[in-house]
Amino acid sequence: MVEIDAAEQQTRERGLAHKVNFVRGDFHELNFSADSFDVVWSQDSFMYGADKVRILREASRVLKPGGVLNFTDILVRSELAPALRHRLYERVRTPEMWDSTRYLRALLDLGFTIQRMEDWSQYVEASYAAALAETLRRREELSENLGAQTISRTVEGLTFWVEMAKRSDVGWAFFVARKPLVARDREKFDERAGR
Repeated sequence: MVEIDAAEQQTRERGLAHKVNFVRGDFHELNFSADSFDVVWSQDSFMYGADKVRILREASRVLKPGGVLNFTDILVRSELAPALRHRLYERVRTPEMWDSTRYLRALLDLGFTIQRMEDWSQYVEASYAAALAETLRRREELSENLGAQTISRTVEGLTFWVEMAKRSDVGWAFFVARKPLVARDREKFDERAGR
């Protein structure tokens, strides 16, 4: 993946390769032992997953007891009209997106304690509008490098996101959830997770 290759190069250039390890994988099935990490962190990635419960279950599995799951994700309003929902999913290339209530319910069902949840939806429109404005400002230059058709699709996509955000059809949130620490809580967690 281009992103991991770039991250590895930047890590080497900064002399941090001995402290950081990048691994390609599938967040539906993490290639790590149970109870391996103090923190699992994700930034706007779960929205692309086919089975979000499985993703959260895997995050929990690899967390040590008392470990913390931090993540942000782009959300979809639960009452969104089916036609708009279909268009959004096609654009994102995902089978499903969740709202904050579904995330909170799934985390609680898996035994997590919710430590923090922040609604960042107010920033979605501004973020996509800024990306759209910059794309339009550099349209000619970008078209030369990437092709006019690619830039036209990008402008169309960013415009769609801005419109969705203006109507509050999409949002953004930050979650912090802690895995049970003590054995009693761990047993409840294992029971809820189907282990």
